[in-house]
Amino acid sequence: MSEPNLSGIFMKQSSFSDLEYNHKKKVTRGERFLQEMDSIIPWNLLVKPIKRTYPKGHTGRPPVALESMLRIYSTGKAIAPERRVSMHFGS
Repeated sequence: MSEPNLSGIFMKQSSFSDLEYNHKKKVTRGERFLQEMDSIIPWNLLVKPIKRTYPKGHTGRPPVALESMLRIYSTGKAIAPERRVSMHFGS
């Protein structure tokens, strides 16, 4: 008789050093930037007017979630505001 596979049942137990490290983790510049961006930008107010015209994904490839796309676009504009849109299209 074969033994049952119990590898999925047991969860990894955290050690005391893991728990201590998780609370003392240094906040990176990127994390700090995103937290600041979340506190400044009213995402729900920006999503409402765009939602009507944003693709629903009924056919073809499913679109990226609207809020995710808006955050990606806004982050790019905040990091490199001097870039022109035409640079992305090679003109």
